[in-house]
Amino acid sequence: MVVTVSAEITEKDVAKVSSNLQKKVDGLEKPASVQVKFGGVTEQINETFTQLGLAMLAAIAIVYLVLVLTFGGGLAPFAIMFALPFAVIGASSLFGLPAKRSASPRSWVRLC
Repeated sequence: MVVTVSAEITEKDVAKVSSNLQKKVDGLEKPASVQVKFGGVTEQINETFTQLGLAMLAAIAIVYLVLVLTFGGGLAPFAIMFALPFAVIGASSLFGLPAKRSASPRSWVRLC
């Protein structure tokens, strides 16, 4: 037997509504044979994030493969890919500091 329950979400944050509904459904006492599945926009959001995660993993693998082919080994590309996020965070925070005090290059020297 299949029972379909539908509703129209009136709020803008569909993910939050779905999350709250999922928590309430998880709190219900139901027999082991009963399954609850979400469809519609919630299902599309879940599928989209799954595909996004797979695309990110594929992109990382492709970049690593190109670095391996460029450097001719596996250790240097691993070190580069591990250090790259830290370099981006450091550079963006360094560029954000002078803008708070002054835009002149002399203030950069004082901050460093």
